[in-house]
Amino acid sequence: MPISSEQEGRLRRHYLPSIPEVERENVHDAYEQGQRKAESLKEIVPEKLKALWDDLLLMIAMLGDFIAGKYRDGPWKTIAAITVAILYFASPIDLIPDFIPLLGYLDDAFVIALAVDLIRDDLNAYRGWKNSLGATV
Repeated sequence: MPISSEQEGRLRRHYLPSIPEVERENVHDAYEQGQRKAESLKEIVPEKLKALWDDLLLMIAMLGDFIAGKYRDGPWKTIAAITVAILYFASPIDLIPDFIPLLGYLDDAFVIALAVDLIRDDLNAYRGWKNSLGATV
């Protein structure tokens, strides 16, 4: 059961205006919370969401490398878009509560996909950078 177009609209109206509001300390919070949530869910990711899951892990890694000062090629808007998406993903309080089996993660998946669409070029550049180092996510 996909989310409705009304829910999509509400998510876009929540997500997009939040991007310019991101501050540096939010990046640290997103990184830490994203790592914890991803670790807790890694065993139950459905095969249909594997590509999106890999993008999520790559975005978390990008934040980590940004924080550590290892990767600074992405624009701030990209870091901010990732931060908002990961904070939404990590929060148990969202449009569809996470405690509802499977359905509770549809809105999270939508927000992650929206972020990936917005930052695709920068995410691919980061992926290339990681690959050039021989690193995996």
